Amino acid sequence: MGGHHGDAPQVPRLRMRQQPERRLGVVERRREHDDVAAPGGGEERHDSHSCAVAIALRQTVHLSGLIDQLFELAKLDFKGMTLNLEALAPGDLANDVLQKFRLTAEARNVRLEVVAPPGLPQVDADPALLERVFDNLVGNALQHTPEGGSVSVRLAAVEARLRVHVEDTGCGIAASDVPFVFERHWRPSDPARRTPGGAGLGLAIARRILELHGRSIRVESEEGNGTRFSFSLPCTVRSAPA
Repeated sequence: MGGHHGDAPQVPRLRMRQQPERRLGVVERRREHDDVAAPGGGEERHDSHSCAVAIALRQTVHLSGLIDQLFELAKLDFKGMTLNLEALAPGDLANDVLQKFRLTAEARNVRLEVVAPPGLPQVDADPALLERVFDNLVGNALQHTPEGGSVSVRLAAVEARLRVHVEDTGCGIAASDVPFVFERHWRPSDPARRTPGGAGLGLAIARRILELHGRSIRVESEEGNGTRFSFSLPCTVRSAPA
């Protein structure tokens, strides 16, 4: 009896090990049958699979970007948010931002330029957040500017303020859409003007950052004649020498 009970459990374990091999053999025979029945079918399935993977990757990147922007807005809305104000050179910052977009602009034959007089005063701002404002405005302008167009960042000191204009020669914004461009999740009413995968948060983030600096932003646009975003920042006040 003892030997009988010791050997019995070995049978089902042996069968369990064989079952996956049997299933694998069936799958392989089905694959061979499919390949014989439909010549070239393997390549078609591979292309279809590659396309599905590419779509999934694009959707993942879009979702990741959306989540990042939502977290960014939530952080900016936090009442305890503080700014790390520094005196910085606006011309240098604008040039650094345009450099990020240089390759994309060249590929699309779009000219990027910073227009600024020499000797511009420094401004008091949070460098990282102000860079984000320039990123969003320049990136938005580039997305809506066709081949052969231009995107410009214009800087000028007026009294104790620095005026900033980000202009493009793109498709412009419909008059009915202009009042809503800074709203969260806003997208053009005309589907043809929408950026694929855009979440409509970039301009809202730019406005919120400027609000934290005590500033506002405005937009001027005309369909077919480009768009201009404008804001100002206080120039750095230097203490008189003792």
